[in-house]
Amino acid sequence: MQINPVKNISSVNGQQKPVKKDRSDYYKWVSKNQVNEALKMSKGREVEDGKYKTASALANIAGTIGTLASVLSLSGIQEKAQISVLTSQTEEQAINAVKKAADKTKKGVIGFAVSVGLLLAGSIINIVNSHKANKTANERGFLSQKDKQRIKGTENIYQATDIIYDSHVK
Repeated sequence: MQINPVKNISSVNGQQKPVKKDRSDYYKWVSKNQVNEALKMSKGREVEDGKYKTASALANIAGTIGTLASVLSLSGIQEKAQISVLTSQTEEQAINAVKKAADKTKKGVIGFAVSVGLLLAGSIINIVNSHKANKTANERGFLSQKDKQRIKGTENIYQATDIIYDSHVK
């Protein structure tokens, strides 16, 4: 009697050989996981996610521009003040030059602090958006980080990610 081999199972002396995974499977899973995370943030909450992402982007842009402007304004104040003091004719002119430099420095530091605050606000907005998305992830058919931690073995997590990806994308 002839026995036909079962597809996708190779065995030698009754022992099953492990299926060799290559690196492309890992990269494919990384890509699918990124898509799942993006879908988790937006699917079923597109308008809310868009508002959060717009607010975060605007805060980050304003913070970056403000930081650069503050740094540029602070960069040459000391040298200009020293030159003004050295070239001043009277003591009163020298004191005025120092006062102007101190005022510009104060404004630059305040601007820098506000800019850093805007960058921080952009990060906080992203965290709040992510928290709200994770809060309702299971209701919308996605795995939360707690769910992923409960799954034993990376292969099982890959399979769960594939199932979720296929259900939302295809």
